[in-house]
Amino acid sequence: MGGRAAMIFTMFLVLATIGCEREDLRYDNPGTPGEEEEKPPSPIPSGDDHRLADLLAGEWQGSATMDFIDSDNQWKHNEFDDVRLSFSSPEANKLWGNGKESDYRDGKRVWMMTFTWQVDSTETIILKYADGRQMTSKKKKYELDDNTFHAVFDSKDLMETDEYTLKRVTP
Repeated sequence: MGGRAAMIFTMFLVLATIGCEREDLRYDNPGTPGEEEEKPPSPIPSGDDHRLADLLAGEWQGSATMDFIDSDNQWKHNEFDDVRLSFSSPEANKLWGNGKESDYRDGKRVWMMTFTWQVDSTETIILKYADGRQMTSKKKKYELDDNTFHAVFDSKDLMETDEYTLKRVTP
């Protein structure tokens, strides 16, 4: 009977662990007792996303660097000394809108593209360009206040990273 009980217990353990994924462990707390566990972001908007969207609205100007993989599968680096981004929304308190990016080098415009933008419930800023590219900047990768906007945006396919350092031109 002892061997049969051990076999049943082993089968129970195997069945109990089926479906468990290793990534579930990322919220385990290896720290000392009493420390708060890190929790996943809440899918419910906190209200800060509306403030963020309102802060984005307007015209911004500054500089940018863009690192990307070209059609020959080589990393390229571009710098623009004058970049202008505009964010507009059809009405106040919206978490989305339209925008335009114009990049200049030595006083000449070398790039102009329209995009739609949105702020999701985790306060990630998402830009969807007319050419199909999607760029995102998660909350930990940007700083935004009434007058300055510094952000790192990554493409959905991770083949491009853009970094902007901008000052507000108009509200």
